[in-house]
Amino acid sequence: MLRSYFKYAFRNFLKQRGRTLINLIGLSLSLAIVIIIFLYVSGELSVNKFQENKDRIYRMYSSVDVVDRGLEYSPYQVPEMGPALRERIPGVESTCRLRIADAFIGPEEDLFQEFVGFVDSTFFDLFSYKFIAGDHLNPLSHPKSVVLTESVARKIYGDSLGTMTDLVGTSIKFPERAPGNLYTVTAIIADPPENTSFYWDVLVPYANARAYSQSDDFGGNTFTYVMLDENIDQEALTEKAQSLIPDMHGEMIKLFVQLGFLKEGEHNFSYHFMSYRDLYLGSNDFVGSYETRGNKNSIYILTSVAFLILIIACFNYVMIAIGTALNRMGDFGMMNVVGARRWQILVQFVVESTLLTLFSMVLGIILAEQLLPLFNNLASDDLRFSLFSSAINFVFLGTLLLFIVLMTSAYIGFYLLRRTQPIRFLQKEMLSVRRNGVARISVVIQFFITITLLISGGMILKQFNFMVNRDVGFDREQMAVIHVDFSRDKIETLKEQFQSSPYVRQVSMSDRNFDDGSSSEIILNKKGEITEVRLLRIDPDYISALGLEVFEGRNFFEKDRQDSIPKVIVNETLIMELEIEDPLGSRVRLDSDQSEVDIIGVVRDFHFDSMHDKVQPLMLHLFSHNSYNYLFVKVEEGQMALVLDHCEKAWKEVVPEFSWEYEFMDEIFTTEPEPLLTISSPKTIVGNYSIPGGQSGKDDIADAIDHLFNHDNVGPFLAERLIQRLIKSNPTPNFKLAGKKFS
Repeated sequence: MLRSYFKYAFRNFLKQRGRTLINLIGLSLSLAIVIIIFLYVSGELSVNKFQENKDRIYRMYSSVDVVDRGLEYSPYQVPEMGPALRERIPGVESTCRLRIADAFIGPEEDLFQEFVGFVDSTFFDLFSYKFIAGDHLNPLSHPKSVVLTESVARKIYGDSLGTMTDLVGTSIKFPERAPGNLYTVTAIIADPPENTSFYWDVLVPYANARAYSQSDDFGGNTFTYVMLDENIDQEALTEKAQSLIPDMHGEMIKLFVQLGFLKEGEHNFSYHFMSYRDLYLGSNDFVGSYETRGNKNSIYILTSVAFLILIIACFNYVMIAIGTALNRMGDFGMMNVVGARRWQILVQFVVESTLLTLFSMVLGIILAEQLLPLFNNLASDDLRFSLFSSAINFVFLGTLLLFIVLMTSAYIGFYLLRRTQPIRFLQKEMLSVRRNGVARISVVIQFFITITLLISGGMILKQFNFMVNRDVGFDREQMAVIHVDFSRDKIETLKEQFQSSPYVRQVSMSDRNFDDGSSSEIILNKKGEITEVRLLRIDPDYISALGLEVFEGRNFFEKDRQDSIPKVIVNETLIMELEIEDPLGSRVRLDSDQSEVDIIGVVRDFHFDSMHDKVQPLMLHLFSHNSYNYLFVKVEEGQMALVLDHCEKAWKEVVPEFSWEYEFMDEIFTTEPEPLLTISSPKTIVGNYSIPGGQSGKDDIADAIDHLFNHDNVGPFLAERLIQRLIKSNPTPNFKLAGKKFS
């Protein structure tokens, strides 16, 4: 019996192969998109779930009630918070602090830039990692110990690497003053799973963090994690932790209330705790983080898109099936006449729907795997095809199959079963789309969902183009950014070497990149209200290198470094925030050390943070508030590859022990996804045309398209295709003659 169902189904597929192909393509594409979205969403939801103590770990954060701005949140705490929680709050089994900074580390002969995690020795009591070699029990007990991940160990030691056990006891050089800059490798751990929110590469004891750059705000500069025992829960922990406020932040709260920054009241400052399971998707309200963060809204949006695409595909299948059924009424009538029961006709529809869905699912899985690199490129992600790695994924595929089969076969099957008279089957009076209200509603819904998705996609694309092409207030094109983390004299030497290239317009230095780090100061305006001002250390070439507009006053001179009262250049927003009517020559007092600075110029506002954030008050300066960490190299149009080769040679002469790395300003600053592959060498296409190396992918594509459209063969080729197309309909003799000319 079952064999006859399959035989009839395949016969019908072949008979209606045009419609079958349409359904197959529609369902396959839809399933491919749904599978990719499922892999992305399941990957986002699985972050940090591998930790064995995930249900017991919480991260502390603070909230402040700011005047005129409402509640603001900070994930940072003071360094003393971790020990205080462990000693003074019953039920806290263990605590761990975390700070992260990037640094060049490695053996004497070669250094690599890595993210260093500064943690307490209790880190491995809270978090689960697999040890490959070394001390498994307390690897961070020694002040100058370091734990490496497997990939970092292989990168640092390269071909000289024997076994991981051989590395234990060797020394790693850190950018600190000798002799305290040598750390001993005490353990090697396996690389953390991809679904982790931590992004450190090596771990060292927390006490060493004070020598490195930090992120901080009103809460402090350190992440604090706690692990609870069975005697306390999150609510009780939060309540008991409030008793620490007077000791940890009491003086700061009083000062901020007096200055009008915080509202008065008992709950203007509070401590909270967030479960480690929720950190990745629940940290969007925090500014700054030592962990990567996900976007809960993107999960909601993509899940909705996947569901709508699936509904459209099912509606499309049903509409085609209804049309196909009109041609099969005679078959159904004969089946009914010879004794077929209603459920047997329904089973026939279910079998056909199941087979078609299975074929579509196989094709969809293949398409999903092929389209995954495109999705990664668009989403700036590194998603891998792991559909068969988990049992839950097979449950998802089974549920998806069942959903589609029910959606596509239930309606038409039950519609047929409402009529039991064989003569009506034979007369084909069963289905009429014009008299079928459900069918008409389905068509309307299908068109509505499609139009909604098209409009939404257009809006997203428009916003994306706006973010990419928006004026940021400076010239970000043709600029390479190089991280430098060594002595000032070597940085100055590199700058001179870079500038020796005839294709380099200018080289400048700054303490931060546009996506890394920040410094700030507190200044009081005329009303005595607090204004937080961002600080950016630059050199005199910075403003001209980036093309900033000084619309009032002047740029820096080199001699300004020696002035007893430091000179600063401010942006428009700072002038408005401080309500300064005549800024040139105005003296401003910094709240941290009561020092004073003189304003010598005002620049137009420019974005130095995310494009999603409004421009904040900014003070450009030359004084040694921070070290120079980045070089900005402005290059002549189309000469990026030559300049990078020149800079690499200079780098290997001045600092051969450091690895050569660079990035492009336009890729850093925009929300444009990073390319899957960056090729620094020239590319040759048709006609031996060479595309310059070192350009962005967008520039490469533009060059290739311009060359192809200007090729001599493009015109005749298009003309041939147009004429051949025209003469296939109802050609005149002249068209036929013209067509033969090109045949």
